[in-house]
Amino acid sequence: MPDTEWPAARTPLWACFDAEWYVRQYPDVTVQFPEANAAEIETFYRETGRQLGHSPNCYFDEEWYRQAYPAVYKKICSGHLESAFAHYCHGGYADHSPHWLFDEAHYRHSHPSVSQVVLADAGLLNGYDHFLSIGQDEFLSGHPFYDPECAASLLRRLSVRPDENDCFGACLRLDAAHADSGRVSWLFDPVWYLKRYPHVGQDIAAGRFRSALHHYLTNDTPRAFDPQEWFSESAYIAQ
Repeated sequence: MPDTEWPAARTPLWACFDAEWYVRQYPDVTVQFPEANAAEIETFYRETGRQLGHSPNCYFDEEWYRQAYPAVYKKICSGHLESAFAHYCHGGYADHSPHWLFDEAHYRHSHPSVSQVVLADAGLLNGYDHFLSIGQDEFLSGHPFYDPECAASLLRRLSVRPDENDCFGACLRLDAAHADSGRVSWLFDPVWYLKRYPHVGQDIAAGRFRSALHHYLTNDTPRAFDPQEWFSESAYIAQ
Protein backbone atom coordinates (compact mmCIF):
# COMPACT_ATOMS: atom_id res chain seq x y z
CA MET A 1 0.00 0.00 0.00
CA PRO A 2 1.15 3.67 -0.03
CA ASP A 3 4.48 4.09 1.78
CA THR A 4 3.06 5.77 4.85
CA GLU A 5 4.29 6.10 8.40
CA TRP A 6 1.07 5.83 10.38
CA PRO A 7 0.99 7.92 13.56
CA ALA A 8 -0.93 5.04 15.14
CA ALA A 9 0.71 1.75 16.12
CA ARG A 10 -1.41 -0.24 13.66
CA THR A 11 -2.52 0.04 10.05
CA PRO A 12 -6.20 0.99 9.83
CA LEU A 13 -8.53 -1.46 8.10
CA TRP A 14 -9.34 1.07 5.39
CA ALA A 15 -5.64 1.13 4.39
CA CYS A 16 -5.20 -2.64 3.97
CA PHE A 17 -5.09 -4.07 0.46
CA ASP A 18 -7.69 -6.82 -0.09
CA ALA A 19 -6.52 -9.08 -2.92
CA GLU A 20 -9.58 -11.34 -2.80
CA TRP A 21 -11.98 -8.41 -3.10
CA TYR A 22 -9.78 -6.75 -5.72
CA VAL A 23 -9.90 -9.62 -8.22
CA ARG A 24 -13.66 -9.91 -7.78
CA GLN A 25 -14.08 -6.20 -8.37
CA TYR A 26 -11.67 -6.14 -11.33
CA PRO A 27 -11.92 -9.59 -12.96
CA ASP A 28 -9.73 -8.54 -15.90
CA VAL A 29 -6.78 -8.76 -13.51
CA THR A 30 -7.44 -12.48 -13.03
CA VAL A 31 -7.68 -12.96 -16.79
CA GLN A 32 -4.32 -11.28 -17.29
CA PHE A 33 -2.62 -13.00 -14.35
CA PRO A 34 -4.50 -16.25 -13.65
CA GLU A 35 -1.73 -17.67 -11.45
CA ALA A 36 -0.98 -14.51 -9.48
CA ASN A 37 -0.83 -14.68 -5.70
CA ALA A 38 -1.96 -11.99 -3.25
CA ALA A 39 1.43 -10.26 -3.19
CA GLU A 40 1.63 -10.13 -6.99
CA ILE A 41 -1.91 -8.77 -7.20
CA GLU A 42 -1.01 -6.01 -4.73
CA THR A 43 2.08 -5.21 -6.80
CA PHE A 44 -0.15 -4.90 -9.87
CA TYR A 45 -2.38 -2.49 -7.99
CA ARG A 46 0.56 -0.37 -6.85
CA GLU A 47 2.21 -0.25 -10.29
CA THR A 48 -0.83 -0.17 -12.57
CA GLY A 49 -4.20 -0.47 -10.87
CA ARG A 50 -4.22 2.81 -9.01
CA GLN A 51 -3.36 4.67 -12.23
CA LEU A 52 -6.42 2.97 -13.74
CA GLY A 53 -8.61 4.34 -10.96
CA HIS A 54 -8.95 1.06 -9.07
CA SER A 55 -9.86 0.93 -5.39
CA PRO A 56 -7.66 -1.13 -3.04
CA ASN A 57 -10.48 -2.54 -0.95
CA CYS A 58 -14.22 -2.25 -0.39
CA TYR A 59 -13.80 0.48 2.23
CA PHE A 60 -12.36 3.13 -0.08
CA ASP A 61 -13.97 4.22 -3.35
CA GLU A 62 -11.35 5.71 -5.65
CA GLU A 63 -13.79 6.84 -8.33
CA TRP A 64 -16.20 8.47 -5.87
CA TYR A 65 -13.38 10.27 -4.04
CA ARG A 66 -12.12 11.78 -7.30
CA GLN A 67 -15.62 13.07 -8.06
CA ALA A 68 -16.30 14.30 -4.53
CA TYR A 69 -13.00 16.21 -4.29
CA PRO A 70 -12.24 17.75 -7.71
CA ALA A 71 -9.10 19.46 -6.39
CA VAL A 72 -7.66 16.00 -5.69
CA TYR A 73 -8.63 14.80 -9.15
CA LYS A 74 -6.97 17.84 -10.67
CA LYS A 75 -3.70 16.93 -8.93
CA ILE A 76 -3.98 13.37 -10.22
CA CYS A 77 -4.51 14.60 -13.77
CA SER A 78 -1.54 16.94 -13.52
CA GLY A 79 0.72 14.15 -12.28
CA HIS A 80 1.24 15.63 -8.82
CA LEU A 81 -0.64 12.81 -7.10
CA GLU A 82 -0.68 9.07 -7.75
CA SER A 83 -4.26 8.40 -6.73
CA ALA A 84 -7.13 9.54 -4.56
CA PHE A 85 -6.27 6.75 -2.15
CA ALA A 86 -2.73 8.11 -1.82
CA HIS A 87 -4.20 11.51 -0.95
CA TYR A 88 -6.43 9.98 1.69
CA CYS A 89 -3.60 7.96 3.24
CA HIS A 90 -1.22 10.92 3.33
CA GLY A 91 -3.43 13.18 5.43
CA GLY A 92 -6.77 13.34 3.64
CA TYR A 93 -8.18 10.95 6.23
CA ALA A 94 -8.24 13.80 8.75
CA ASP A 95 -11.17 15.63 7.18
CA HIS A 96 -12.21 13.83 3.96
CA SER A 97 -14.76 11.05 3.55
CA PRO A 98 -13.47 7.85 1.94
CA HIS A 99 -16.64 6.31 0.57
CA TRP A 100 -20.11 7.26 -0.61
CA LEU A 101 -21.61 5.35 2.34
CA PHE A 102 -19.48 6.85 5.10
CA ASP A 103 -19.40 10.53 6.02
CA GLU A 104 -16.55 11.48 8.34
CA ALA A 105 -18.13 14.78 9.42
CA HIS A 106 -21.52 13.13 9.99
CA TYR A 107 -19.96 10.42 12.13
CA ARG A 108 -18.00 12.83 14.30
CA HIS A 109 -20.99 15.18 14.66
CA SER A 110 -23.43 12.36 15.45
CA HIS A 111 -21.08 10.79 18.00
CA PRO A 112 -19.32 13.67 19.80
CA SER A 113 -17.71 11.23 22.24
CA VAL A 114 -15.41 10.23 19.36
CA SER A 115 -13.01 13.09 20.08
CA GLN A 116 -9.40 13.48 19.01
CA VAL A 117 -8.34 12.60 22.54
CA VAL A 118 -10.37 9.38 22.47
CA LEU A 119 -8.97 8.49 19.05
CA ALA A 120 -5.39 9.16 20.14
CA ASP A 121 -5.79 7.14 23.33
CA ALA A 122 -7.17 4.20 21.31
CA GLY A 123 -4.44 4.49 18.67
CA LEU A 124 -6.98 5.32 15.95
CA LEU A 125 -6.47 7.75 13.07
CA ASN A 126 -9.94 9.13 12.36
CA GLY A 127 -13.66 8.58 12.70
CA TYR A 128 -13.65 5.95 9.96
CA ASP A 129 -10.96 3.99 11.76
CA HIS A 130 -13.06 4.19 14.93
CA PHE A 131 -16.21 3.12 13.10
CA LEU A 132 -14.63 0.09 11.45
CA SER A 133 -12.83 -1.14 14.56
CA ILE A 134 -15.20 -0.10 17.37
CA GLY A 135 -18.22 1.92 16.29
CA GLN A 136 -20.01 -0.63 14.17
CA ASP A 137 -19.83 -3.17 17.00
CA GLU A 138 -21.73 -0.60 19.06
CA PHE A 139 -24.27 -0.15 16.22
CA LEU A 140 -23.14 3.39 15.45
CA SER A 141 -23.89 4.78 12.01
CA GLY A 142 -21.49 6.59 9.70
CA HIS A 143 -24.03 7.79 7.14
CA PRO A 144 -27.71 8.85 7.15
CA PHE A 145 -28.44 6.10 4.62
CA TYR A 146 -26.77 3.31 6.59
CA ASP A 147 -28.67 1.89 9.56
CA PRO A 148 -26.66 -0.85 11.34
CA GLU A 149 -29.78 -2.70 12.48
CA CYS A 150 -31.26 -2.72 8.97
CA ALA A 151 -27.95 -3.89 7.57
CA ALA A 152 -27.65 -6.68 10.14
CA SER A 153 -31.19 -7.80 9.36
CA LEU A 154 -30.42 -7.94 5.63
CA LEU A 155 -27.29 -10.01 6.23
CA ARG A 156 -29.16 -12.45 8.47
CA ARG A 157 -31.81 -12.93 5.81
CA LEU A 158 -29.08 -13.60 3.26
CA SER A 159 -27.31 -15.97 5.70
CA VAL A 160 -24.16 -13.85 5.52
CA ARG A 161 -21.90 -13.92 8.56
CA PRO A 162 -19.61 -10.88 8.68
CA ASP A 163 -15.94 -11.47 9.36
CA GLU A 164 -15.07 -10.24 12.86
CA ASN A 165 -18.46 -8.53 13.16
CA ASP A 166 -17.69 -6.33 10.14
CA CYS A 167 -21.31 -5.80 9.11
CA PHE A 168 -20.45 -2.70 7.09
CA GLY A 169 -17.77 -4.47 5.09
CA ALA A 170 -20.06 -7.45 4.49
CA CYS A 171 -22.70 -5.12 3.04
CA LEU A 172 -20.14 -3.43 0.79
CA ARG A 173 -19.01 -6.83 -0.52
CA LEU A 174 -22.51 -7.93 -1.56
CA ASP A 175 -23.17 -8.23 -5.27
CA ALA A 176 -25.87 -5.97 -6.70
CA ALA A 177 -28.62 -8.59 -6.65
CA HIS A 178 -28.17 -9.28 -2.94
CA ALA A 179 -27.48 -5.65 -2.01
CA ASP A 180 -30.72 -4.60 -3.69
CA SER A 181 -32.84 -7.33 -2.09
CA GLY A 182 -33.40 -5.34 1.11
CA ARG A 183 -32.78 -2.13 2.99
CA VAL A 184 -29.69 -0.97 4.81
CA SER A 185 -31.61 2.15 5.86
CA TRP A 186 -35.25 2.98 6.50
CA LEU A 187 -34.71 6.04 4.32
CA PHE A 188 -34.15 4.04 1.12
CA ASP A 189 -36.06 1.13 -0.43
CA PRO A 190 -33.99 -0.51 -3.20
CA VAL A 191 -36.74 -2.92 -4.26
CA TRP A 192 -39.23 -0.09 -4.82
CA TYR A 193 -36.53 2.11 -6.36
CA LEU A 194 -35.66 -0.41 -9.08
CA LYS A 195 -39.35 -0.94 -9.91
CA ARG A 196 -39.91 2.82 -10.06
CA TYR A 197 -36.80 3.46 -12.18
CA PRO A 198 -36.16 0.33 -14.30
CA HIS A 199 -33.38 2.01 -16.28
CA VAL A 200 -31.32 2.09 -13.07
CA GLY A 201 -31.25 -1.70 -13.12
CA GLN A 202 -29.89 -1.55 -16.65
CA ASP A 203 -27.15 0.85 -15.54
CA ILE A 204 -26.23 -1.49 -12.68
CA ALA A 205 -26.12 -4.49 -15.04
CA ALA A 206 -23.84 -2.49 -17.34
CA GLY A 207 -21.45 -1.83 -14.44
CA ARG A 208 -22.06 1.90 -14.22
CA PHE A 209 -23.35 1.59 -10.65
CA ARG A 210 -22.88 -1.05 -7.96
CA SER A 211 -26.37 -1.01 -6.51
CA ALA A 212 -29.58 1.00 -6.34
CA LEU A 213 -28.34 2.88 -3.27
CA HIS A 214 -25.04 3.61 -5.00
CA HIS A 215 -27.00 5.10 -7.89
CA TYR A 216 -29.21 7.20 -5.62
CA LEU A 217 -26.28 8.65 -3.68
CA THR A 218 -23.91 9.25 -6.60
CA ASN A 219 -25.92 9.97 -9.77
CA ASP A 220 -25.59 13.38 -11.44
CA THR A 221 -29.26 14.38 -11.01
CA PRO A 222 -30.23 13.29 -7.48
CA ARG A 223 -33.36 15.48 -7.38
CA ALA A 224 -34.84 13.46 -10.23
CA PHE A 225 -35.20 10.36 -8.01
CA ASP A 226 -37.27 9.54 -4.94
CA PRO A 227 -35.67 7.22 -2.36
CA GLN A 228 -38.85 5.37 -1.39
CA GLU A 229 -42.59 5.25 -1.96
CA TRP A 230 -43.39 7.56 0.96
CA PHE A 231 -41.18 10.49 -0.03
CA SER A 232 -41.58 12.70 -3.09
CA GLU A 233 -38.65 14.96 -3.92
CA SER A 234 -40.75 17.21 -6.15
CA ALA A 235 -43.59 17.52 -3.63
CA TYR A 236 -41.16 18.32 -0.82
CA ILE A 237 -39.47 21.03 -2.90
CA ALA A 238 -42.86 22.47 -3.87
CA GLN A 239 -43.91 22.69 -0.23
